[in-house]
Amino acid sequence: MKNIILENRENVCWIEKIKLYKDIFWESPWEEWFQCKNCSSIYSKNFMWQCNCWNSDFESFYKNDELKEEFSNISIKEKYSELIAKILEEEVWFIWWWNTSLDQLNIDKLQLNEEDLAKIKDNILKLFPVFNLDDFYYFSEIWVKNEYRWNDIAWELYRENLDKLKVRWEKYILLRTTKKSDVPYKWFKKEWFIDVFEYNDEQDRVILVCKI
Repeated sequence: MKNIILENRENVCWIEKIKLYKDIFWESPWEEWFQCKNCSSIYSKNFMWQCNCWNSDFESFYKNDELKEEFSNISIKEKYSELIAKILEEEVWFIWWWNTSLDQLNIDKLQLNEEDLAKIKDNILKLFPVFNLDDFYYFSEIWVKNEYRWNDIAWELYRENLDKLKVRWEKYILLRTTKKSDVPYKWFKKEWFIDVFEYNDEQDRVILVCKI
């Protein structure tokens, strides 16, 4: 990986993190930036016309103070890991993981009702009978700037960090993504992640599990 610098950068200032987050999610395949105050629908720069509200008042979907709070919440997670990659002086890639239980993750992130939570537990244990629902790694985010995609940077960085996880923590990873943005979904499927739950919501979100 020529000119790529990997470093654990927990002290990166909030402004840098927020800028990187917004730069990445403004681009395809997410293209999220604005939210209608009236109906709370989220729209990309290319599909503003989809909102049916009259005289809609749009605001930035990614608010700086909310992102800062989210970064802060993640940074206090048990066995938290953050890795940023740089090409020369430009930050291009960001990954977050943390160790948790499925019940706690449901409170923090997944927001499933009791019936759906029981269903996902059953689906996971059918696939992996020795899976410890109280001790696994949640793969929170992986971001790559648009201009640096399609050249295996994400794959190489992901595999490098994965090798560290094999030594340090449980060998099961859970994540949530969306089928609507098929690029990340297909990417994770190639990495042997298996669908264990579908939200069947507007975003077409799905939960995947992988044994490493």
